[in-house]
Amino acid sequence: AKLKETPNQGIHIEYTIQTAGLAQIGWIRVPTTSKDDVEIFLPNSDTGDGVGDDNVSFGYDGSRKLKFNGGTDTAYGSVQGSKEKELVEWNAGDILASWCRRSTDGKTIEIGYLLNGNDLGVAFSIAAGSNDFGYYPALSLNLGEVVDINLGPEFSHDVKEGCVGVSHLSKTSSDESHEEGVSSKPEAKSYDDAPPQKRPRDEDSMTMSRPASANATAAIDTFDLNNCSSVQELLKLGSDRLKSILLSMGIKCGGTPEQRADRLFSLKGLRREDYPQKVRGKNFILWIYTH
Repeated sequence: AKLKETPNQGIHIEYTIQTAGLAQIGWIRVPTTSKDDVEIFLPNSDTGDGVGDDNVSFGYDGSRKLKFNGGTDTAYGSVQGSKEKELVEWNAGDILASWCRRSTDGKTIEIGYLLNGNDLGVAFSIAAGSNDFGYYPALSLNLGEVVDINLGPEFSHDVKEGCVGVSHLSKTSSDESHEEGVSSKPEAKSYDDAPPQKRPRDEDSMTMSRPASANATAAIDTFDLNNCSSVQELLKLGSDRLKSILLSMGIKCGGTPEQRADRLFSLKGLRREDYPQKVRGKNFILWIYTH
């Protein structure tokens, strides 16, 4: 469901929150041309990196009342037009709608949400730039979380102004094919515009040892954070080393080198049990020492 170039033409999708736990629901930006230097979305369940944890994805979690992008989180979720500016929390059975559209002037891509039909406003405003990118609905869930997806055409609440359901776009594409005399016989699908698939791990190229069991931690990158005096000092280590250190600590490792360094430095002086939940990866465990 790629955004059309028409200003204010967007996509609307609906989710039923079944379990109301941790989930990051939103959109990913996908390049439509083959360029080696373009960042692509690559989720990683080992480190807990999902929608919103890198520069090309945008997510919202109503259980934490936070929006995510580029490895950072910001408070989000107050109902527009309400006298009370409290952030709302989603509950089991709630209906979350997410929409993505071009602004009226065509200069930005806007992403926003509605909870049970109540408008939570624009969460992200991204410079539209060139037409070399498409935006696709995406979500990442904690283990055991359940979310139902509704592509339309029938929705529980009104569709966001300027948007159409995903099913409408699929139908439009099909109708255009028939009008052009294209055979209705199924053909092999082209995945040129589809979100990239995560490449399988190359065991020989991994720099960190594979855990021997589900309770094992990644190989420890020996580094003493207490000896580091600034974020700038951490940046000198380089992006790959920062990622290795964060992985070994069980901390999320997505984002730019600056974001990785900020995240790592924010943990200086903290006991491991005091590390904020928002930075902990899926492989995070409290180390237990025995004598």
